[in-house]
Amino acid sequence: MKKFLLSLLTGCLFSGISTASPPLIAEYKLETAHRVFERLILARGDFGLPKPKLELLSNPKELARFSGQTVYLGEKAYDLCASFGADSLNALAALLSHELIHYYAGHTWEDEFSREFATADLREDVKDSWLEDEVQADLWGGLLAFSAGYNVQAVVPVFLPKLYQSFGKEEDLAGYPHLSERIQLAKQSGEKLDELLRYFETANYLVAIGMYEDALGYYQAILKEGYRGREMYNNIGVYYVQAALGLFRKTDIPFGLPLELDVQARIGPNTKGNTLGNKEQREQFLQEAIRYFESARSMDPEYTTALINLGCAHILLGVSTRVDDPDQGDLHFSQAQIMAKKAERETGNRRKQNTDVLVLRGLLAALQEDTPSARRYWESASSPLALANVQVLEKGAFGVSGERLPRANERERIEDYSLDLFLRQPLFDTQSGLEASFGKFQWGKCRAKASLSNSNIYLHSVGPGRYALLQATDPGYSGSSLLGIRLGSKREDVISAYKTPDAVVQLGNGEFLVYPAREILFRLDEQQQVTGWCVFRAVKP
Repeated sequence: MKKFLLSLLTGCLFSGISTASPPLIAEYKLETAHRVFERLILARGDFGLPKPKLELLSNPKELARFSGQTVYLGEKAYDLCASFGADSLNALAALLSHELIHYYAGHTWEDEFSREFATADLREDVKDSWLEDEVQADLWGGLLAFSAGYNVQAVVPVFLPKLYQSFGKEEDLAGYPHLSERIQLAKQSGEKLDELLRYFETANYLVAIGMYEDALGYYQAILKEGYRGREMYNNIGVYYVQAALGLFRKTDIPFGLPLELDVQARIGPNTKGNTLGNKEQREQFLQEAIRYFESARSMDPEYTTALINLGCAHILLGVSTRVDDPDQGDLHFSQAQIMAKKAERETGNRRKQNTDVLVLRGLLAALQEDTPSARRYWESASSPLALANVQVLEKGAFGVSGERLPRANERERIEDYSLDLFLRQPLFDTQSGLEASFGKFQWGKCRAKASLSNSNIYLHSVGPGRYALLQATDPGYSGSSLLGIRLGSKREDVISAYKTPDAVVQLGNGEFLVYPAREILFRLDEQQQVTGWCVFRAVKP
């Protein structure tokens, strides 16, 4: 959902404003705080509001708070975060993300709470409103920090007591929750956050193995919790594009699309498409996809992933509509060209997205029968997807194939754990019942009960005839796959060992290589190195 705690109830509580001329704050502190702050704002991606500002204050009573459009951070609070060493940026992100959520969520209780507290008789309705906002800021702040690449779950239970101690606060302070309550709220928020993050991870793997509608249920579940993020809108849009793709004939669109979150490579022999070509339904799906991509862009007009995906959606609409209305088809192709040019301006030095823009430009050229330009764009991109499209030009849509490994008697394992034995008697540390457009479904996570230390097991189940069991490696996993792939292995190593993948799923910062026959998929980063893999068992409707 990469890279998103929490009960930083202290965020707006222990603050003061100094009227004296403050001493200068060291430049490196200002730079570090602003770097974390900007990274959190970028991850939030909500540019419909004025961009918030950050100000560091030297007043020793100042912790962290927001007022108007500004988040204030005390230098003493910064120094406390710095004392956490390797977790210093995580602690700083915890403070800042909590305050940013207060700003983005429009919480306005601070002034009223401060006035009420001064009277010594705190109104219960004010206190309840304050607590509700704090819990919301904990949860959403955790998601925000995670999406920005910070891991703050583990640091908070240790951070809060030191915060109290550093600012001379008693554990049982009149008008405030007891420290133990705050830590318990932090734990609860952390557990809920972890669950939502696991939903996001599960959904992404479901997309990779082609269970798009099932993945949609998890994205919607996260949105129902109130988290508003550009990646959620983008990924729901991807679902609708994938749904539309299933209603095209393969001859309509024989090339691979640079769709981010994903694109199933439609150049293999197993991807036949729908011969009926339900035109009205697919166009409805594509219009819905555009609506979600535009929602993502409304949060961040420079969100390159949504721009590329909008280009893909307009291309497909152009292919669909030009049959009956060539002018309408040309209009959508023009819109796709506009999106490609905008994305090209915004990609900067992000190599993966730069190549995806070139693939998009080549796709437009190919569909408008400008084969020389298409070849030039794709050869310039030189990505696996682009070169596969060149092969389509040379050999035709149905002539592209590659060597694929058959099923093997020995099945892939992570941490030498058998998913097949787990299926006979599944035991979970966490379980949830959820509901989506296709009906009710169950989600479960297992780690401790299976004595796993470097992986997690997820079960998505609609019923006996529709489920997926997934086991994914942790970032520090030191083992190897059955054919010798490890974290850090190169893309060519994977292809050499496992041959041509049945599906390639495009990510904004990498890709999935999917091997259904071996029931394994690998995640690669922008440098085309393996960052993890997932072993799965799936039964689809």
